[in-house]
Amino acid sequence: MDKFIEQLDLYFGKKAPQLPKGLKEFLVKVAPYLAIISVVLFAVSIFPLLTAGFGSLGAVGYYGAGFSRTDLFVHLIVSVIVSVIYLMAIPGLFKRSIRSWNLIFYATLITAIGSLLTLSIASLILGLLIGFYVLFQVRAYYTGQHQ
Repeated sequence: MDKFIEQLDLYFGKKAPQLPKGLKEFLVKVAPYLAIISVVLFAVSIFPLLTAGFGSLGAVGYYGAGFSRTDLFVHLIVSVIVSVIYLMAIPGLFKRSIRSWNLIFYATLITAIGSLLTLSIASLILGLLIGFYVLFQVRAYYTGQHQ
């Protein structure tokens, strides 16, 4: 996995156009709060499905949007896993630890797998491109190598 991360860092972190330093610092400062907001929003959004079941009115919006019951289940499982990973990453995001950066990286990969399983190809491509670009632009702040 280290070689894979090094290759991605080469293309998304070093060769890609650089974000302004001020924006990178801002993203690193707000990352833990964004993770907290994501976990809270997931908890709030999942509550109707857990209390009333998948056949409930809460799931109608998903079905109306073209999601099948299987897609909904995949989204649910991926969301649970990613939310747990975000929850685990929050303390380290405040400390800027590489372990937490790695957790967010894995959460991005898991989200991509979910998009692949539901055949959401546009979400897969855009999610990986944007997610990897932002992650690798700020990676140096978590490795202690930023200037």
